[in-house]
Amino acid sequence: MDKDMKVLMVSDMVMHGGAIHTRFLSEELKKKGVGVDIVSYSNPPEAGIKTWCIPSLSVPFVFYKICTNKNMFFKLIKESEPSIIHMHYCAGNMELSISKIKRLKIPVVGTAHISPGGDRLIDKVIAFYFRRFLSRELKVSDKVICVSRYVEKKLNGIGIYNTVVIPNGVNQDVFFRVDSARSVLGIPETGFVLLYVGRLSPEKGVTLLLKAFRRLRIRNKRLYIIGSGPLSNLCRMYSRLDSRVVFVGKVKNSELRLYYSAADVTVVPSLWSEAFGMVLIESMACGTPPVASCVGAVPELVNNGCNGFLVRDISPRGFAKKIEEAETADLKKIGERCRDFVKKGFTWDEIARQTLRVYICLLYTSDAADEGLGVD
Repeated sequence: MDKDMKVLMVSDMVMHGGAIHTRFLSEELKKKGVGVDIVSYSNPPEAGIKTWCIPSLSVPFVFYKICTNKNMFFKLIKESEPSIIHMHYCAGNMELSISKIKRLKIPVVGTAHISPGGDRLIDKVIAFYFRRFLSRELKVSDKVICVSRYVEKKLNGIGIYNTVVIPNGVNQDVFFRVDSARSVLGIPETGFVLLYVGRLSPEKGVTLLLKAFRRLRIRNKRLYIIGSGPLSNLCRMYSRLDSRVVFVGKVKNSELRLYYSAADVTVVPSLWSEAFGMVLIESMACGTPPVASCVGAVPELVNNGCNGFLVRDISPRGFAKKIEEAETADLKKIGERCRDFVKKGFTWDEIARQTLRVYICLLYTSDAADEGLGVD
């Protein structure tokens, strides 16, 4: 492979899915001899890759961050001297600069971490943003990577066809089964443990889960809630009113794998159209089956009764019924299938290989690629 290849990642290093994708993809690309720099709206949580932070303002809804100095952004592009620019949608308004970036004669690849689909208000706002603003930038991109077939289908539906599907990955050196997890965390060995991991916001369905938990006819049950967001105070209130509900807050990945391992199931009660679902594969890597809403790309990852449980009746009653079904299933066997499923196609090494093939196809002719520009 060409040792002079240089990639400039443009991503917010705080947003969960996009930040994880950028970090681990960058690390794997570096292992393969690719130079990587990052331009971010926020300081990265990990060191090791040169990262520039640009001034920004936080705003609600579609734009997570607004770059307040685009001249600085283009100055950083010139300073980095990349062979290719890799944008991660949707982090902020820098992704609306692709047409201008293309004037610099630098190939642009994008990864779509969200999709223009679904019936919730937030889905409709995102769909409007895609159709009105982002679609023209995606069309002039050299390639748009979709994290699921669902995202690709939705982008094709608004006239964007320069797409390829490459899913998110999971670091299996970070997320793996820990058999002693309950003992380490001080969770009783007996009882049925449910886990929620994610942003505590309306579209993620955490209030639906709390209502479903009250309906469960499972004795000796506990619910652990990990995350933060606008509904944090509500979750704390539930913790005070019901000792079986434990609000944990944010935790590091090393502790998060313990909670995944300690849980009988991880509940993903999303109300909006998930473009992928990082929590699903993190939980599976730890051998814990997910009980998840049948929305967006979730059915691509969860095979009902095989490596998890799909909830089609997305209501407190529907989730309670499916959780009770899971409680009577052979969760150990299902958990083994979960780990096998993740190992086969969701390693960051494999994701980096697929992404690198995209770069090579854009930067070199097929003849050159055949002569040794591989990804080994």
